[in-house]
Amino acid sequence: AGRLQSILVVEMSSGQMIEDVRLAVAERVPVFFEGRMGGAISSESDVLHAALNIMHASPPAESPNAV
Repeated sequence: AGRLQSILVVEMSSGQMIEDVRLAVAERVPVFFEGRMGGAISSESDVLHAALNIMHASPPAESPNAV
């Protein structure tokens, strides 16, 4: 995670993979979530919007979407 500033987890669930991702990066970077439940799929626009919001957060670790 040397140059990595944050990670966006995108999944069709309520966020079950977030803990695994946090463990994988040893909490060196904030992990954010974009997802939908009930079979709904996040659109490309949803993912792009989430990524742009993370990129513009200052500092990323204090963003309200950090998990």
